[in-house]
Amino acid sequence: MFRRFFIPLLFIVILLTACNLGKTPTAASTSTPPAASEPPAEQPPATQPPPTATPSPSPTPSGPPALPPEPREITFQTSDGQTLSGYYYPAAVNPAPLIVFMHWVGGDMSDWYEIAVWLQNRGLKNPFPNPGSESWWDPTWFPPVPEGVSYGVFIFSFRDCAPANAGCAHWPPELLLLDAQAAMLKATELEGVDPTKIVAMGSSIGADGAPDGCAWGTSRSLAPARARSRSRPAVSWISPIP
Repeated sequence: MFRRFFIPLLFIVILLTACNLGKTPTAASTSTPPAASEPPAEQPPATQPPPTATPSPSPTPSGPPALPPEPREITFQTSDGQTLSGYYYPAAVNPAPLIVFMHWVGGDMSDWYEIAVWLQNRGLKNPFPNPGSESWWDPTWFPPVPEGVSYGVFIFSFRDCAPANAGCAHWPPELLLLDAQAAMLKATELEGVDPTKIVAMGSSIGADGAPDGCAWGTSRSLAPARARSRSRPAVSWISPIP
């Protein structure tokens, strides 16, 4: 009897087990995983404005202002009372080196009209008529003076040597020496001139007067120049101009 009940019971258990295998499984969780967060887009670095160069302040001139470039008419007297005349061309700096020009026997101070504005180097054209057409009156004959270089120039006529085309009526050396000496002394008194940097140049009789005038200048005190400049002895007149 036990056997009779056991077999059907076993069958029922197997059937229930088989039905349980076909049961629909519980659906897995379908929750969407959080999306991977994208890194923030790289922002370009803020553009810094380029540094602005600060202009260097212009140097403050340490000396007096330069004089106007136009030639100044100059009159002066020799030790024997002769009145002479000339022109002074101020340089672009103040005080400045000065060149004293002494003309030849066949001319007067007009020999130096073009050379004066050339060495002054301030863009000034010769304001006076040239008495001839020789090369020293042709401004294209001269090479450019370096930029920033400027000299004061002093020209004058020896006694009895004007106008230019007439030449010197006579030229006694002892009187021309007085003229050269007076010109060198006047040069030290010109406004805007460094009295320690004066040279003389000349042609013909002027080539004699230039060294004679300088030699005389080195042998005397030149009190006006020394009192004004408190400079070295007058021999420095004829030191090389830089």
